[in-house]
Amino acid sequence: MFRQAMQHSPIGVAITALNGRFLRVNRTLCRMLGFRSDELQERTLYEIMYPADVEEASLRIGLMLQDDVDAVTIERRYVGQGGMRLWGLLSVTIVRDSRGRPLHFVVQIEDTSEVHKAQDLVTHMTLHDPLTGLATAPWSSTGSRRLSTAAGRTAVRSPCCSVTSTISS
Repeated sequence: MFRQAMQHSPIGVAITALNGRFLRVNRTLCRMLGFRSDELQERTLYEIMYPADVEEASLRIGLMLQDDVDAVTIERRYVGQGGMRLWGLLSVTIVRDSRGRPLHFVVQIEDTSEVHKAQDLVTHMTLHDPLTGLATAPWSSTGSRRLSTAAGRTAVRSPCCSVTSTISS
């Protein structure tokens, strides 16, 4: 029953050894990363992570081996076949034997790349004029913003104009 649930899961699921080596992987994880099952089984979880994200993930997962936590959920970047990059929500659970000794990890990765693309688009739309595509200054809630300069000048920016005045001391 677990094998069928794993194989038909809409998110990437894997069983890994305690060192992160993939032992079993489902089709969704293979498709997500662009690897065949045998190619993933030659790798570790850490080898498919974006290099800058490995250390923190490794430390958090390591806490499970020390009996500090039973599961970890973090969002990480991944590198698939041909250098393809994607974001994923990583959930790792440790499986123990009847004496509490660690056996392996159950790993789940949900592709969140589309969420990140949407967030990036909203950020871009917020910071750029929709007609010209030019960057705009971030506005305060009153519709204008003061920008201080080293020369003792203040530029007041509003949606309709920009005024620069000298501040008297």
